[in-house]
Amino acid sequence: MKQIKQTLLRPSAAARWIACPASVQLSAKMPMGESGAAAQRGTAIHSLSESCFMTSSLPEEWLGVEVEGVRMDEDAITYARKHLDYIEGEEKRLGNVFVEQYVTALDTHNVRVAGTADVLGWSDDTGEFVIGDLKTGRGYVDADSDQMRIYALGGMRLAKKQFKTVTMTIVQPVHGVNRSHTMTVSELLKWERNVLIPAVQAAMAPDPKV
Repeated sequence: MKQIKQTLLRPSAAARWIACPASVQLSAKMPMGESGAAAQRGTAIHSLSESCFMTSSLPEEWLGVEVEGVRMDEDAITYARKHLDYIEGEEKRLGNVFVEQYVTALDTHNVRVAGTADVLGWSDDTGEFVIGDLKTGRGYVDADSDQMRIYALGGMRLAKKQFKTVTMTIVQPVHGVNRSHTMTVSELLKWERNVLIPAVQAAMAPDPKV
């Protein structure tokens, strides 16, 4: 029996493949390119923030030091500090916070919708679930996005708890204060039924529509 290869749909590209399901199969035919300098820098800043959170160290101690091959300058330290402030603030407020968690929103025999969420957490008292994402680029990113909603779905399933609301936050220091959007879990599940699942089904169809 021929084994069916499972397709991975990444949350980071969700805006594209939800709007244009045919892009999934078209992109699969393109060779994988290497990450650019901006992406490598972003990855290094994420790694520094995670390390500081896990070890209770300070980002400022890493000024001038290389992290994953990228030298941490003042701007990088500022990004890491802002992200760490958000993580620690949510941990204090909620009680349950985890960083760099691989989450799966949908998993079938032929497709998986999954990726790594920068921050997820929840309150056992209020039923609030949170998703946080650090953006190191200059392009403005909305807190209410397909990517964040997918992370929220996957994060809640990883937590295996019942929640009432979901708050999605973008940490992007170049655009000022953090941006957040809150919705009910019922609204999120409705979006999953009406938008996400139909888009996944369309993307995996033998002749997807453009």
